[in-house]
Amino acid sequence: MTTRVSTLSMTARALNAARKHNYNLAKYQEQLVTGLRINRPSDDPIGTRAVLAHRADESRLEAEIGNIQSARLKLNSSVTRLLEAKDMLVTAKTTAQQSASSSEGHILAGQIDQLFDRFLQVTNAQVGDEYLFGGTAVTTKPFQGVTVNGQQTITYHGTEQREHIVVGIGLTVDAIYHGEETFLATDRQPSEFTGSTGAQPGIGTNSGTGRQTLSVTHTNTSYAGTSGIVAGSSSDKGDTILGPAGAHQLEVIDTSGDGSAGTISLNGGPPVAYSNSDTDLRIEGTNGAVVFVDASAISAGFNGVVDITSDGTLQVDDGPAIAIDFTNNQIVTDANGTVTHVDSSQITRAGEDSIQHVGTSTVFDVFNQLSDDLRNAEGLSDVEVEERINDSIGELDRFIDHLLNIVGEQSTSLESLDSIEIRNEDVQLELQRVISDIESADIAEAIINLQTQQNLLQYTYSATSQLFQTSLLNYL
Repeated sequence: MTTRVSTLSMTARALNAARKHNYNLAKYQEQLVTGLRINRPSDDPIGTRAVLAHRADESRLEAEIGNIQSARLKLNSSVTRLLEAKDMLVTAKTTAQQSASSSEGHILAGQIDQLFDRFLQVTNAQVGDEYLFGGTAVTTKPFQGVTVNGQQTITYHGTEQREHIVVGIGLTVDAIYHGEETFLATDRQPSEFTGSTGAQPGIGTNSGTGRQTLSVTHTNTSYAGTSGIVAGSSSDKGDTILGPAGAHQLEVIDTSGDGSAGTISLNGGPPVAYSNSDTDLRIEGTNGAVVFVDASAISAGFNGVVDITSDGTLQVDDGPAIAIDFTNNQIVTDANGTVTHVDSSQITRAGEDSIQHVGTSTVFDVFNQLSDDLRNAEGLSDVEVEERINDSIGELDRFIDHLLNIVGEQSTSLESLDSIEIRNEDVQLELQRVISDIESADIAEAIINLQTQQNLLQYTYSATSQLFQTSLLNYL
């Protein structure tokens, strides 16, 4: 039996072939127009998945590069500002050193005040709308001042956390350092005492900060032996000596033989004439030592040395006063309960000493202290003023080194950012190449395929037209 292909079957086959070739023609035409081999997921599901994964990596790298550029901007601005602040501290140090050869302390103090104002502006520097030294509180002005008793006090209003920026998978960089570690940083060292009382640092760690005043006050003087000499009426408030028995001595010479007249000297100082009518006689020895004595009852014929015991108290700022026991470690507290250890064993006279808790002052405290010292607001001696200024210079040196250390850290971070950015850009370029290889069309191949599909379509049309010839001869 002869099998014949029906007209309907030939028609269906011809249409299917034409549709297939037209579809392929459209696909290759689209590749030539767009330059892409994959224009929709159905073109290559596996290739599409790879492209999407690579594009996600590319987007992540783009975000990281943007973060790096943002971090670099902030770090560069920070380094510039910190170097500017360092230069101001160096200028303040130079100004302080000029005080030794200048009698115009108030003029130098005015220069320090101007530096203080400029320095405060640097600490509140911004990049765009964000503060550089406020930690994570980038919209809050970090350093704000209030004036108390004519002196400006600066308080910190930022956070104690650095701002971290993500620059890679599991990799962050500190883009903003908080102001407390930058300008309020402390590095407690042994405290230093400046003054003439003889007080020295005791044993133990102090909790006081900045500069404090140690008041060494005389309370009572008594005399050993049978000389008959006693404290005068002005002794309690007028005597300046302090110390246990024998630390100070009076030498009494009875020139009259009956105790009515003679001389008295203190600690080898110049002799002072006395008579039995002197009930409040001022005797001045060496190094500012002063006592008031009652010479009205000196024993007849007494010639010799009298040991003196002179008691007193210690007080830090407005804290409670404690009795001096002349030991190597007394604990003195201020009104806030902070502790200062004092070696009172070498105390010989009353007065006020300055305690510098080295490494605990903020940079703003140092500016204020230096300004006050240059003005000599407390009326100190030239030696004491110079000692205080030297303390402030030491604190300035500490902050200069501290700022340079931070600049070094940030410069290292900048160098790391440059390396990370170069690496990310290289990886990004490689991803773009891989994506292009996967989804881009091969133009030469697309042209050949397009021409092939055109030829096949024409062949399909030609063959179909021959099949549908209706002559009896073609049918047979």
